[in-house]
Amino acid sequence: LAGLLANVATDILLALLVNVLTGEACKAAAFHLAKIWNTRSMRNRQFLQAMLALLIDVMATTGMFLLLAFWFLPAWEKPADHVLDPRQICAGYKTYETCRVLAGCRENHKFCCSGAIGCARAVLPLESREAIFNTWLSGLFMIVPFVDILVQVVVPYLTNYL
Repeated sequence: LAGLLANVATDILLALLVNVLTGEACKAAAFHLAKIWNTRSMRNRQFLQAMLALLIDVMATTGMFLLLAFWFLPAWEKPADHVLDPRQICAGYKTYETCRVLAGCRENHKFCCSGAIGCARAVLPLESREAIFNTWLSGLFMIVPFVDILVQVVVPYLTNYL
């Protein structure tokens, strides 16, 4: 029971962090886009800013689900034949190569950046990718909508009584 509560609490805290960070990033982008639009009234500008922030947030969330569902999960390529060296399996994947350059991986460090999404897709068998996908969907992504309700409805309601 304690492990389950710790797992749920961690998911909620991570969801809050991701929700706040992405929400603020969406608001900042929407603010600058609305400023470019150059509306006549402040009310129209604020409405445009809110709608742009919502649109950006929806596109980001949908894009993440699409990335996981159509790029990471399916077996579009033939699986690796028992090669345990990610440097051989993942050579040529752009995410892997970019990660190795940015992280400054040495040639003798064979597992550096092996968790990049393209490399992980090539290294892991389909059953493991399905388990990871199900964990992602049942953990953080299922808790975020409830955290949204908490942040947007319950917290403002409670602040009226402070």
